[in-house]
Amino acid sequence: MKTRNFGIRGQMIGILSIFSIIIVLCLGIITFQLSKSALKEQAFMQLKSVRETKKKAIQDYFSQIKNQVITLSSDMTITNSAIVFSREFEALDSLYDDQKFEEIQKEVSTYYNQTFIPHLNENLSMKASSDDFIPKERKSIIVQYNYIQNNPNKLGEKNKLFSAADGSKYSEWHEKAHPIINKYLEKFGYYDIFIVNLKGDVVYSVFKEVDYGTNLINGPYSNSNLAKAFSEAVKFDQPDLVSLQDFEFYLPSYNAPASFIASPIFKDGKKLGVLVFQMPVDNINAIMTGDKNWEQDGLGKSGETYLIGPDFKMRSNSRFLYENFEEYLEAIKSAKPNQEELELLKHLKTSILLAPVETEAAKSAISGNAGEEIVSDYRGVSVLSAYGHLNIEGLNWGILSEMDEKEAFSPIYNIRNLILIFGIVLALLSAFVANIFARGFTKPIIKLQTTFEKLALGILPPPIDVQRNDEIGETNKALNTMVESLKEASNFALEIGDGKFDSDFQPKSEDDTLGNALTQMRNRLSEVATEERKRSWGIEGLAAFSEVLRKNNDNLELLSNNLISKMIDYLGANQGAIYIVNDEGEYENNPVLKLTGCYAYDRKKFIDLDIKKGEGLTGQCWIEGEKILLTDVPKNFMNIRSGLGDASPNVVLLVPLKVNDEILGVIELASFKVFEDHEVEFVEKVAESIASTLKSVKVNLKTVNLLMESTNQAEVMQQQEEEMRQNLEEMQSTQE
Repeated sequence: MKTRNFGIRGQMIGILSIFSIIIVLCLGIITFQLSKSALKEQAFMQLKSVRETKKKAIQDYFSQIKNQVITLSSDMTITNSAIVFSREFEALDSLYDDQKFEEIQKEVSTYYNQTFIPHLNENLSMKASSDDFIPKERKSIIVQYNYIQNNPNKLGEKNKLFSAADGSKYSEWHEKAHPIINKYLEKFGYYDIFIVNLKGDVVYSVFKEVDYGTNLINGPYSNSNLAKAFSEAVKFDQPDLVSLQDFEFYLPSYNAPASFIASPIFKDGKKLGVLVFQMPVDNINAIMTGDKNWEQDGLGKSGETYLIGPDFKMRSNSRFLYENFEEYLEAIKSAKPNQEELELLKHLKTSILLAPVETEAAKSAISGNAGEEIVSDYRGVSVLSAYGHLNIEGLNWGILSEMDEKEAFSPIYNIRNLILIFGIVLALLSAFVANIFARGFTKPIIKLQTTFEKLALGILPPPIDVQRNDEIGETNKALNTMVESLKEASNFALEIGDGKFDSDFQPKSEDDTLGNALTQMRNRLSEVATEERKRSWGIEGLAAFSEVLRKNNDNLELLSNNLISKMIDYLGANQGAIYIVNDEGEYENNPVLKLTGCYAYDRKKFIDLDIKKGEGLTGQCWIEGEKILLTDVPKNFMNIRSGLGDASPNVVLLVPLKVNDEILGVIELASFKVFEDHEVEFVEKVAESIASTLKSVKVNLKTVNLLMESTNQAEVMQQQEEEMRQNLEEMQSTQE
């Protein structure tokens, strides 16, 4: 009998423990999978948003460069320079006698051997010789002597020399044209600007590296991507075409990665030469890294967005290269770079053209596809990857936004661990309870056995009819209570699975492990769902405002009114205004804020109001460059008109329009409702987008002004040249 009683207790302990574990496991698995799926979708949506934002930014950047090279190639300064530089470059052959030329030739050779070659060899795996680079033509050596070797400015600042003062007409024109072109280069951040004649001679360079004066057809750099850009552009028969060349290692820039864009130079329908821009690497890196603000871009502590080329090498720097260079070098060894590339990467400290990325996501992106996958990245780390292809003519580039899987799924792993802990506790508690209730008579156990068999099959039976008041009766009552609790827990779990997070469920007590675990799980999932709605709201809002910014960006007032109207509607606010910094004309030295767009304001009262720095809350927001959230609004500070009359708002929010620490304006919002934190963050993000658009508009306006200035200066120089020609003819006539 004792053996049998012990067996019954063991069976009850086993059944209750297994049943509890099954319930917890089922709930845990369902919860884990649902949460993981939701979290995965949310993470991919975030990565897709970042990818599309960066993709548009980089495509717009290349489109801007294309428009600039086309526009500048038709500028009078460039067309006249193409004529004069080409003509006078040929005349340099007769500038010095043979004895002087031999001295110059030795000086140029000394520059290559003592300055250029030692610096270049630091960035090469195989040592180079000056014989491979020194130009052969007389005019090339003369121009390199005058503007490179004999240039008093140090390496990297050779563009500061406006004229070699050698008495040549080449230098006379260089003194007139170089300041204009150099100013254009500095304004838009290009590495170098070249003018190449139809013969392939680099007759002008702003930065004055050793490609200056060489021939791109048969010279030392005829196989470079600069020569490729020229050879394509020189064949164009229309002025609005460009040749864009991918990054390659460029020897004149000491083997640094370089990319070139070229456009033919036409005047009166006649082709004169080719204008070439050497594009900067830093601008592309700044766009892809968000000026190294990855977390603000929504990429967390491990996410990054980078570019790759058709050779499956990076076209922008990795985040990890900036954050910890030594760890990055160790991590990329999993991508199996060759030793030569690894050594060059250590020296140049750039992953462009050096860091291999041959992942499945990279291959799909280069093939022209877009999508999202969980892959092993170039470091051998499992990541969530949102990849796509860039629509840039002349380039076959892919873009990838990635985040470590461990970071993306860290919240759900915490939930999983919590479920496991509570499952173990519940199993132990079930075993303890079963051992207590197993004490009793054996005859009534048959009824209990039937119930337990159903429970073991996962069936929740109807309540047991309790007819006893002894221990067995109490056992039946407890079993009925447990079954009812499990039904409630099961229904509650199903409702959670259906997303009904407001379902009413109360734990049986403070020590109700399962009930507390389920309520904690519900609360956590509800928080995740709430955060997801907020993020979705923010993403949809950013997309909507991006569409507004894309339209009417050539009409500042219309754009401002559309933006503030959209902002008021989207936030449910009552009143708002946009102020833009006016620093032109009479306000150049004392800029002020001008009201360019408003909603529900007394426009006649404020339309002519100039706000100075520090004046009022708006001026204070301008000068501090930080948001101001006023929740205790003084009386008579501001009134909101409605059908019931005027009333003071409950909250006033001012956010600066800031990009790269430059304040371009201020958004002012007033509302009867209090703004939530995510709404304030949303306004700040929209303000950044507005500021970026305003910055682009200002840059375009400045470009137009610079071009007009260049045109006026060119006309003046042309008039002066005509006067000089007439004076020369008069002198010749007098002499005759």
